[in-house]
Formats: sequence, C-alpha cells, structure tokens
Amino acid sequence: VRLALDGDLIAPGSIMPGATETAARKVGGKLGLRNPQIRRQLEDGDSLAFEDSKLYAGVFALADAAAGKPLPRAVLPGIELKSPKITRKLTTAWFAGRVDERYQRCMKR
Repeated sequence: VRLALDGDLIAPGSIMPGATETAARKVGGKLGLRNPQIRRQLEDGDSLAFEDSKLYAGVFALADAAAGKPLPRAVLPGIELKSPKITRKLTTAWFAGRVDERYQRCMKR
C-alpha cells in the first residue's frame, strides 16, 4: 500500500480506513490484531503511548526483519509544497532543512 509521508495515521473524523489503516490491517493477522484494535491504536497515534502499542512495535519488528537492519522510526514529512510562486519541486522536508541550515549559520555567528 502506497503511503503519503504526511504523518497522518487516520483521517480525522472519518470512519472509513485510510491508506495507513489499510496497510496496518494487511499485517494485522501477523501481529495478532483485529481491525477494531488496529483502529484504536492508530487513534492514539498523536500520543507518546502509541510507541508502546503492539501495532507500532509489531510493524517495526516486521519492517526491521524484512530490511535486515533497524529502520528509522521517524522521518520529516515529505509533503509537496505548491504555490504559484514556487517553480520547482519543493517539500516540507526541504523547507525544514533550509530553516535548520539558516539557524546553524546564525548560531555560528
């Protein structure tokens, strides 16, 4: 299942499963989780407790095993920035990197 790197685990206010929930449901059997359990755990995605959930631990255990190494637990969102003023492909990750570069230059002065 192709996922957007926007950080959203569920669509707020939606009862229909989104792409992240659909992907989680596909591996739910391997994790011993049923669809309602997956939904409840995804709803806790904005809290630190989510990192202690069976879903979070299980998905990363499967991903680490498939990759043969530990994978990153967080990435900058890759949302494409669009505006009439923007003429090239820019993302939120690019923007965050530029802000950090400027901050680092200022701190050196």
